[in-house]
Amino acid sequence: MSVSREIIILFSLLTWSFFVDALGQDLTGDTIQIPYFSGEINIDGDISDWKHHGSFVFSDTATFLHSPEEWSFEKTLGHLNTNRFLPPRSRNSVVASFCWNLHGLYFAFEVKDGHLMAEIAESQDKPEIYVNDAIEVYIDSKCDSKIKMDINDYQFVVDVQSKYTVLKGDRQQWVDSTKYYVPKDYGQNILIEAGAVISGTINDTADRDEGYIIEVGIPFEAIGIKPAAGTCLKLDICNDDNDYFLTAYNYTELMEIYTRPFNWIGLNNFGFPDFWRPAKLTGGPDWFEGASLHLKKRWLISVISIIILTLIALIFVLLRIARMKRIPALAEVEKAKILFIRQDPDEKENLTANHRYLQEATDYILQNCRENIRSEEIANHLCISLRKFQLITREELNCTPTSFIYIVKLNKAAEFIKNNQGNISEAAYNFGFSSPSYFTKIFKSHFGMTPVEYKKNENSLHNSAE
Repeated sequence: MSVSREIIILFSLLTWSFFVDALGQDLTGDTIQIPYFSGEINIDGDISDWKHHGSFVFSDTATFLHSPEEWSFEKTLGHLNTNRFLPPRSRNSVVASFCWNLHGLYFAFEVKDGHLMAEIAESQDKPEIYVNDAIEVYIDSKCDSKIKMDINDYQFVVDVQSKYTVLKGDRQQWVDSTKYYVPKDYGQNILIEAGAVISGTINDTADRDEGYIIEVGIPFEAIGIKPAAGTCLKLDICNDDNDYFLTAYNYTELMEIYTRPFNWIGLNNFGFPDFWRPAKLTGGPDWFEGASLHLKKRWLISVISIIILTLIALIFVLLRIARMKRIPALAEVEKAKILFIRQDPDEKENLTANHRYLQEATDYILQNCRENIRSEEIANHLCISLRKFQLITREELNCTPTSFIYIVKLNKAAEFIKNNQGNISEAAYNFGFSSPSYFTKIFKSHFGMTPVEYKKNENSLHNSAE
């Protein structure tokens, strides 16, 4: 590269530095809206489960490397040799998506990259993995930082092999000028979720790749944020691109020369919170999702208790209904006690107290045989309690009051059919049954035969008697 060419490059760098320094706040002025997402997000490199999120598209289109003026490459790397800068073999474009829930912040990156490279080995204690093809997320959790990163600022680097490292702003904002010109500490014990899926081959310069997808989940607890709608923070979203083998150059102390990092406002040098974009959490959970864990446990216990009690009550009612619905068979009831049709006055005086109650109950049933009579109605008519009426029917007939009502109606319906007073349907409706089919069902339950069979049987007996 000629001297004049070097001068042009340096002049361009400085010009852009002043431009960004002057217009940086305008470039980052719009607040990013991070929407709430109540669904489940699996950090697996598959973004099909991202149903509700914000997004931002950016690309590497710059001719020269750009950096904030105060922290320009020329000032932070005094021995910089621009001849060492290598142009990218392919230009990257990025679709960055983001959302939040009560657990953390979530980011998804769809990166178009024609050359996938990742030579730095796996290690969560090596910040140099940014030299691989990777993404970076910077977060100012308190939205209070200036030009330098402090203890409320975090840097998350995730490469195409799903390896990640976490860095944090240095408490004293001390700069290790031999390696880093942004004050920060690495080796942070912060657990995040990261997943990557590539489309192509890594470290193979003979082919043309399509790119990769990286998903990142960052717990709020890890960065000191209590999530709520309206919470403000600052973000920087970046893409690290390398199209060359690092081992081909004996210049490892300046790995930036072989890479082409860029962020969503066009800078190639990161870590300066003044140039991060303001962001705000929007939306929020419903009342159940937002409730405390203790309240959820109490609510869940209450619901389970109600369900169990309801099931017990339902089983009890069904068993009671089944018992009440069971009509005793004719053979199970003494012939003399089947019907208590009004007797002659002299015979009535010989009835026991229970039989008199049953006689009066029978009279009431026959007077209202078309109605759906309830046990409580008969007990009120007899001026006794329902409990006493139940004891009487159990003692005398071994059945419930409901079954007693059916026994009376069925025996009178049998007489109705036997005497040819009407057909089966007329018998059913005359004695208050809901339908002929239901009447037939309980008639057979009591007499052991259907009304039609009963009528044929009675006719045959009558003909035999003649």
